[in-house]
Amino acid sequence: AEYMGNHHNWHSINSRRLGVPRYQSVNANNQIIGICLIKDRYPISKSDETTRLIENHDDIKPKAMLKTSFFYQTYYISMMFHLVSGFLNSLYKTYGETFVRDDHFLAIMGSASCAANCLGRITFGHIGDKLGMKPTLVSLLAAYSVFSTTMYLTPYGGRWMLLVWVWVTSLTMTGMTAILPPMITAQYGSAHANINYSLVCNAVLLSGILSPLLSTTIQLHLGWPPSFITCGALLAICMPVAMAMRYRGDVIPSPLVINTIPET
Repeated sequence: AEYMGNHHNWHSINSRRLGVPRYQSVNANNQIIGICLIKDRYPISKSDETTRLIENHDDIKPKAMLKTSFFYQTYYISMMFHLVSGFLNSLYKTYGETFVRDDHFLAIMGSASCAANCLGRITFGHIGDKLGMKPTLVSLLAAYSVFSTTMYLTPYGGRWMLLVWVWVTSLTMTGMTAILPPMITAQYGSAHANINYSLVCNAVLLSGILSPLLSTTIQLHLGWPPSFITCGALLAICMPVAMAMRYRGDVIPSPLVINTIPET
């Protein structure tokens, strides 16, 4: 029993030390794979009325984008979002080990979170198409904030409450990847969409630098509840920033307006 206790403590300590770097290395590998799969878009028929509407949209260059408030709002939201995601995604198992003494259950929980990641992209992409990207973004931040803040309450509900909370947070943390690209394209046009979106994604670099501060300084010195409350607060601050966005992509023109666009 003493050996198992020491082994468990050793595993928890090393999980804290290696969790964030391991997450960042996996994230880097995913980015490399994504870069290798990039290819030119398929040719689009000029006869498509919706396509002609998009093609006539103002195309803003990266230099001009850096002068707009929308860029810095999305940059800040993306940075805070990935900061919280890096903390939760790398340390949820370490936190679960504090009251769940079943490694097999925690492994199953990790597999369930991977499935939630895949489902989250589809779910929030579909919601964004139906309700609009800006309302979906605000709702996403609200849900993520609530479940991140209340994560410290999961010991009262046991392992199954932890499973639900990890599953929901995994579902919501991937919603940003489904919402942000179409928002950037709709706001700044499609001609420079790749570069514009890449500039916004640079927020991940700052979140990677700040993530150890959240996962070591706050968690080790203050404990789990202040860490989760901090995560929820960071996301809650993003909500008024998102609501203040002057986003024009959700303004869907009527079919009459689309059909009256002259041929180019």
